[in-house]
Amino acid sequence: MIKKLILVLSILASTVGASDMPQQSMYATFYDMEESSFSFQVMAPLESIREYAICKAVWFAAKQEAEQVALSDPVYGNSLKEPNSLNLRVPDDWAVVDATAFMVSPKATVNPFVNIAEMAVVCRDHWDWYR
Repeated sequence: MIKKLILVLSILASTVGASDMPQQSMYATFYDMEESSFSFQVMAPLESIREYAICKAVWFAAKQEAEQVALSDPVYGNSLKEPNSLNLRVPDDWAVVDATAFMVSPKATVNPFVNIAEMAVVCRDHWDWYR
């Protein structure tokens, strides 16, 4: 578990935080909320979507006062759940990811829990919206 957390932190530290990224245009929505989990969908540039999704999940789990979160494997696609009501379209070099975040055990994923407080520090350092 420690190795995976270090890998996630390393990926975040090395690939996000570029000031020229169009962070204002990225999109996230949360749905199927339960006490122990929630699902979410994000839209972002392909090169940063994984890190964006992780930080959005951490951000939302923190708002739910969770101490830990484990993410399901992401499902990549190119269509949004609510594109018509929001007038959004997915740019050519962007992607859409759907996933579920689990905040307590048992969880329906083999992925490990990560500490919300530790991940929040990394996310705040790399994303303007995470303040």
